[in-house]
Amino acid sequence: MMKKYTRSIVAAIVLHSLLLVGTTSAQQRDIHERIYEEATKNSKVVQTVQILTDVYGPRLTGSPQLKAAGEWAAKQMVEWGLENPRQDPWEFGFPGWTNERAYGHIVSPVQDSLVFEVLAWTPSTNGLVRNKAFHFVLPDRPT
Repeated sequence: MMKKYTRSIVAAIVLHSLLLVGTTSAQQRDIHERIYEEATKNSKVVQTVQILTDVYGPRLTGSPQLKAAGEWAAKQMVEWGLENPRQDPWEFGFPGWTNERAYGHIVSPVQDSLVFEVLAWTPSTNGLVRNKAFHFVLPDRPT
């Protein structure tokens, strides 16, 4: 999969370079050739995307994953020669949230797993929660 992305990036750069070759100066062509060489030999685009998606995964605003991914990105920027990267604070009115575990079971009158989904930014429960279930019939035409 990484090769697929690399080929796409290279193809875009080559196309861009080819479109400009006939109308640019020798110095500009040299710049395009250097960009192409950098992209084909030293590009970190695919590696960066892989780390952000596979290592840090989904990053909900305010989540520990977002903070960790931002810290990693700032560290990378320093390694690449940029100075003073920072994360700007942003208060959006909800606590940070991560979906580490969410599970449920029906215990009576039958035993089965309960399939459900936790909504973003909902607070967790303080331990185990037990309650009676209720039957909810969705309307045919909700408003």
